[in-house]
Amino acid sequence: ARPRIGKTSMMLNISANMARSSHKVGIFSIEMDKEELDISLLSAESGINAMRLRFGKGPDRYDWEDILEASERKSTWPIIIDDTGALPIMELCRRARKMKRIGCEVIFIDQFSKIKGDRRKNKFEEATEIVERLGDLKKELRMPVVLLAQINRKLEDRGNKKPNLADLKNTGQLEEEADIALLLHREEE
Repeated sequence: ARPRIGKTSMMLNISANMARSSHKVGIFSIEMDKEELDISLLSAESGINAMRLRFGKGPDRYDWEDILEASERKSTWPIIIDDTGALPIMELCRRARKMKRIGCEVIFIDQFSKIKGDRRKNKFEEATEIVERLGDLKKELRMPVVLLAQINRKLEDRGNKKPNLADLKNTGQLEEEADIALLLHREEE
């Protein structure tokens, strides 16, 4: 999806639903830190706007009860978050194997453009290498690896802003390696 459409929100929603059902989830958040994700998860569970939790005026007495209850529920969720920035692909794969060993059933990676590959290659070759390594990792671990990615900004120049597979950024390899490609879109308001 384009920036600010809801890739991370969708990932957190799926993760929370899986965790509520006792499925262990691994998240590589290369772009955002754990605290930001934690506030988003708490917001979703409590029903209190995340911006209000972060920056707004303090919650009233009843909000604190909701926050406490949501926090207690969330504390039992088996979600593991690695928020190391600028993670090289080989290190990401090593850490993903470790997540698998400790019981993760799915791995989310937020987001593709922040993964570091072989910088000696051009951007297209580097992106292709990263996608191929993640495809190999998915097969090796025998579990879903969900990769969040941005679509090309050239989409903004078109009359119809609805994305298609050709809009995936930097490599055609993404659509080749993916078992499923979901393209998020929100109509202009």
